[in-house]
Amino acid sequence: MKYWQLSNPKIACDYIMLDEFQYSSSVLLEVILRQNCQKIYVGDKYQSINQYRGCINAMDIVPCTSLSLSNAFRYGQTIADLATKILRHDNPDIQITGLGFDTDIVKGSEYNESHTLLYIANSNAELQNILLECYKSGVPAKFVTNKAKYSADNLEILLSLADKQGPTISAHKEYETLEHALIHPKSNETRIFGELILNDPDRAKSMLAALRWSLSVTDSDAKIFLTTAHGCKGLEFDHVMLTDDFYCCLGLKLS
Repeated sequence: MKYWQLSNPKIACDYIMLDEFQYSSSVLLEVILRQNCQKIYVGDKYQSINQYRGCINAMDIVPCTSLSLSNAFRYGQTIADLATKILRHDNPDIQITGLGFDTDIVKGSEYNESHTLLYIANSNAELQNILLECYKSGVPAKFVTNKAKYSADNLEILLSLADKQGPTISAHKEYETLEHALIHPKSNETRIFGELILNDPDRAKSMLAALRWSLSVTDSDAKIFLTTAHGCKGLEFDHVMLTDDFYCCLGLKLS
């Protein structure tokens, strides 16, 4: 895409409609803004959750006439009222109307374990902590993606480095020790796992066992499905629980 941008492309059209505008990369945005036609942007600046992979919240940058879409068909008025209350900390004029099926909102402490849950966290680290508790309690739990296998492989490599056995998988083959791998960790997960191994190696080994265990849990047996906010986009579930690690851009802790 960068090569395409540098070629100074000219798009022959009367107008351009760009959906999910809040996820625009700077490269794509620069191309769109150069075009000599009408532009129509659709997005939600409060859903800008992909900035970790280079996206920018273009809705706060590009000047344009704004028209609000305040009717939501995915939920009822109960959630709409909660969303309105939160978002008014940023914009006092926001008013959301829920035109979908209504939803009950209850505290997590009131959950009676009678329903299968989709557990949504802000970070994978929080999901792994929940998975470990499920493993210890014997509550069947699994990730909705193949994240468990990736994390288990990563943790196993780091444990082998800590045991001075050398990595068994090529992902960290250039490192000789765990401390070496943590100087410039390849991911945030590598850093978190490395610190866990250094501070609590027994918990790290239990975490690896929990991740491997979850891979054998089938969809029909699972009582808890685990995902992040990024991973659950497009999913539908009857019963959803949010973890306590959500902090919105307004500095509010949601629990």
